[in-house]
Amino acid sequence: ENIEIAKKLKTTFKFSLAFSKEYLISIFEDDFAWFRKDFKVNKEQKTLNIMVYKTPFLGNGMFNEEKIIELRNKISKANIPGPTRGSYMGSEGRFPYYRKTISLNGKPAVETRGLWRLYNDFMGGPFVNYCFLDEKNNQFVMIDCFLYAPNQTKRDELMQLESIVYSLKLD
Repeated sequence: ENIEIAKKLKTTFKFSLAFSKEYLISIFEDDFAWFRKDFKVNKEQKTLNIMVYKTPFLGNGMFNEEKIIELRNKISKANIPGPTRGSYMGSEGRFPYYRKTISLNGKPAVETRGLWRLYNDFMGGPFVNYCFLDEKNNQFVMIDCFLYAPNQTKRDELMQLESIVYSLKLD
C-alpha cells in the first residue's frame, strides 16, 4: 500500500483509498488530486489515473447526470493537460453515459461510466466516475478513474481502478 498517498488523502480529503506503491502523485492540492500509474505491456503504454475532487455540498442537484459530467469536464480541462499545446481532457459526448446509484462501502453514491477524449488531440479511453456526499464534512466528493491503453484490452485495468475506489474509508 502507498502510505504517503493514504496519509495525504486522509489529511486533506478526510478519507483514504488503498493505492499500490506504483502510483505516483501528479498533482495534490487542497481540493484536487491526480494519481497515476504508467507501465508498458508488450512495449505498449498503459496509464491508469484517478482524480479526486471535493467541493462544498450545495444540494442534491449536484448528483444530476449533466451536472456530474459538467463538473468532470471543468475539473479535467483545468488539471489534465494533453501532450500537445491547447489539448485537454473531457468527456466524449457523442456516446451515452451509463449511470446508476450504488453503495460504496455502505455509502450511497452515483456511478457514471463513459468515454473520455482529448480535445485538440487524438487520445481517449474509458472512465468510471463516483460521486457521493460526505455528510460529516459537508462536502461533495468526486472520484474519477480513467485509463489510456491504445489498441489494448482495458477491462482488467479498469477493474483495478474500481477496486481502489471500493477501498474507500471515510474518517
